[in-house]
Amino acid sequence: RRVMLSFVEKPSDLTEVRELLPDAEIVAKLESAAGLDALDWLSEVPMVARGDLLVELGCPVATLDACQRVIRRRPEAWVGSRILNGLVGRGIELSEVMDVALLGQLGYTTLLLGDELCLREDSILEALDWLEQLRSLQVQPDRPLTTV
Repeated sequence: RRVMLSFVEKPSDLTEVRELLPDAEIVAKLESAAGLDALDWLSEVPMVARGDLLVELGCPVATLDACQRVIRRRPEAWVGSRILNGLVGRGIELSEVMDVALLGQLGYTTLLLGDELCLREDSILEALDWLEQLRSLQVQPDRPLTTV
């Protein structure tokens, strides 16, 4: 069983989940500066929630820097926040392709796709096709992209 916990900032944020679901794999969403500091003690898989982190940090460059720091320290980290959501309604845009390509070049291999995207079978199938195309361009072929 896998559980994703939002706004993890201190060890006590994880206590109740561990007590209720001792065998669960916990993915800790890092969505604030305090969440980024959690890398010092966090044993769970971290996930950078870029959209929320951008709101908290207030600067796209700081958010990119945070994404880089997380993946350098924790190569198993996930990344999320509306990835490929453009496939819902308007079709994919170059910026979304470049976004996923950059995440792959940074070293991210597990992407959390957007909620709206995952609720539509046609959109999710198209997203998987795009990710397969991007996989062939990966700078790190030994670490292929996967989605959750």
